[in-house]
Amino acid sequence: MIKGLVDRLDAVSENLANANNPGYRRLNVTGKVFDAVLGDYMAGESKHWTNGLKYDPVSVDFTEGAFQQTDRSMDFAINGKGFFVVRNEDDKLFYTRNGHFRLDPEQRLINADGFLVEGQNGEIILPDPSNLNSLRVGRDGTLVINDRRIDQLTLAHFEDLQKLNRVGTTLFTPAQGQEPMELPETTTVVNGMLERSNSHVVEEMTELITITRAYEACQRMLKAEDEREGKMIQSLGSK
Repeated sequence: MIKGLVDRLDAVSENLANANNPGYRRLNVTGKVFDAVLGDYMAGESKHWTNGLKYDPVSVDFTEGAFQQTDRSMDFAINGKGFFVVRNEDDKLFYTRNGHFRLDPEQRLINADGFLVEGQNGEIILPDPSNLNSLRVGRDGTLVINDRRIDQLTLAHFEDLQKLNRVGTTLFTPAQGQEPMELPETTTVVNGMLERSNSHVVEEMTELITITRAYEACQRMLKAEDEREGKMIQSLGSK
């Protein structure tokens, strides 16, 4: 139980730290494994304390966050399922919902980590940065400046999001053998907006208080058990 509470505390702390990070997906520890193990023990179905070493996995909540208008042409948001695709210097692909992009010295579109944003033609180059205010994106991710098509953002979708591996705060990589799927027709892209974190400060603070009280109760329980065993040993020793 204590291990589960510590995991929940770590998850809530990270959620709070990234509450204002665009595209962040909150971490979640359900407590279901502990509840199941405790239920089996109370029902007499399990007599082995080692079953309590089964911990709840830390899962990612992929619920979409609210949109925030920024009026910045290189801020993008995905309405619906899907991820932006970015590539690092080792040609490894990552997937993210954080569409806060900028230009590098070579006029290539990059993300906050300096990774190249993938387009249909590979790296996306905006030839005339003086016209960035006229940059617009189509529903399918097509980038247009002054009615001139520049490129199209590459988007990806995965069937089982829980299989994705979390890398850093807003980046993900697919599990071995996991391939991107075709995007749903309902998915659209907008610019001048960012998808906010789906972590809410008030909810996380409430969870933090709950965890703290549960941890204190667990400490009191252990202290009471330790005192009980101490009295029992003293009683046996005096006989």
